[in-house]
Amino acid sequence: MEKHMISALGIGNLPKEEQEEILAKVNRRLEEIVLRVFVENLSEEETKKATEIFQKGEDISEKITELSASLPLLAEKLEQAVSEEIERLRLVLKK
Repeated sequence: MEKHMISALGIGNLPKEEQEEILAKVNRRLEEIVLRVFVENLSEEETKKATEIFQKGEDISEKITELSASLPLLAEKLEQAVSEEIERLRLVLKK
């Protein structure tokens, strides 16, 4: 995955240290994108459940998977949002 991301971002020519720094920032940004798309697709009831999970500090990965199962086309929306963000980042890094 890391090699694919380095290639997708066009940062293979940078020193390893810079690559790692950029990848860390990109991963944080992609996590934000995934969370935003996830939350945007929740119903009011699902939003309440998700808020309770976050407030209780429960293991959220399993709960998010459960909530995601009820959201039609979520995987496609996530894939599109992530792809668009990677392309945007690639263009920014080219400058």
